Amino acid sequence: MERLVAIVRRASKKKGTYSTYDSYARTYEKLCAVLRIDPAKDITEFELCAVCLLFCHSHSVNSLTGFLSGVEQYRRSAALPPLPRFEAYKEMRAGLTNVFGRIDKVTPAPTLSLGDLVRIRLSLDLRRKDEALFWCMLVLGVQGLLRAGEMVAGRLRWGDIEFVSDGLQLTIPFSKSNPHPVDLFLVRRNDWFCPCWAIEHLRSFLVAGPSPSQGIYTKSYSTFNSELKRRCKRAGITKAVTSHSLRRTGATMLFDAGVPEAAIMTHGRWVSTTWRRYLEFGEAQQRRPTATCLLYTSPSPRD
Repeated sequence: MERLVAIVRRASKKKGTYSTYDSYARTYEKLCAVLRIDPAKDITEFELCAVCLLFCHSHSVNSLTGFLSGVEQYRRSAALPPLPRFEAYKEMRAGLTNVFGRIDKVTPAPTLSLGDLVRIRLSLDLRRKDEALFWCMLVLGVQGLLRAGEMVAGRLRWGDIEFVSDGLQLTIPFSKSNPHPVDLFLVRRNDWFCPCWAIEHLRSFLVAGPSPSQGIYTKSYSTFNSELKRRCKRAGITKAVTSHSLRRTGATMLFDAGVPEAAIMTHGRWVSTTWRRYLEFGEAQQRRPTATCLLYTSPSPRD
């Protein structure tokens, strides 16, 4: 019975959460080694504050909550009591927030421009299966505003893709903000960036046809991230791109095209307006709307 309860409790968190917790547990052990604290024993409140300060020396203050959740998980597995988060800890935490809260912001990954996407496309040999697969995931990632966790490691399967009359329908089994399946629609295009063509071209490499349960991109997140950086570098793109750049690129493209914000939020599975910080504008894009706004709001000389 205890084993069953443990399995069910573990299932309450996604696989990626435990991977993050494991990473934080290793970080905790390293910080304890620096401070000469035994991580397998109980810890005082003063020692906890020292660990937090040392952690924030090289990490965002905003990530401290997740770090401590990982440490709690680590300590529970070792049958240790909860962390002593009392008055001294609360004051230390408030001090960190007051000092760094306004400037300690995580910078989103840079977007890819239309020119960047063209350069990537021209650098690929789509007669090769691996390069056709990469291009397919790039197109789906940008146009579907996909998170990396929604498309790598076999999570996006062939059975989740359905051709409809004027485009492509993707079924996202689960996402960060919704544990239930969500349907996305990608329209068919008449250019090199067509998602339907990318899927059809990739399927042409599979002689027997893909199984519905077969994942499209079965490699890990880190592998896809490394491949994206390598191929961008080969195309002459020097930006520090990550897989999240695809999601940010798609959001910016939709906003530039005049798509309503509510539609962008629905398409990107956002539950708040935090997606606005992903938008990236060039100087010309920013000056045109602001200049127009000033023309309409400035008082008339006769007023």
